[in-house]
Amino acid sequence: MSDTFDRITRNVRRERDDCSIIAVAAICSVSYPAAETALRCCGRLQNDGAYDETILSAVKSFGYRVCPVTCRAKTLRSLARKYSLCHYLVATVDHAVAVIRGEIVDDQTDLARVETVWLIVRK
Repeated sequence: MSDTFDRITRNVRRERDDCSIIAVAAICSVSYPAAETALRCCGRLQNDGAYDETILSAVKSFGYRVCPVTCRAKTLRSLARKYSLCHYLVATVDHAVAVIRGEIVDDQTDLARVETVWLIVRK
């Protein structure tokens, strides 16, 4: 578990299936409640997961640009090693994860298979 994950989730009543909230909070440097509100405004239901488009819309609402990345990394661990300079939003089969300068912001395994990667850049 990363320090960023601990900072985001400390003293917060977490929802079920909140990986998208944690990813948006970490990527955009906002609080858990702010990320939760942005995702709700973009269509996420309480205690429910979010589609990639919903997560990307929430990230854009905080003033960030989203750029798809062609990635050869197969797992979160290998992606974090190869892409250690910027902020990335990563989708696995059923999970959303932020990778910030090589740090995986998540409480799940780092061996999850990478499906889609986006570079997140401040406008």
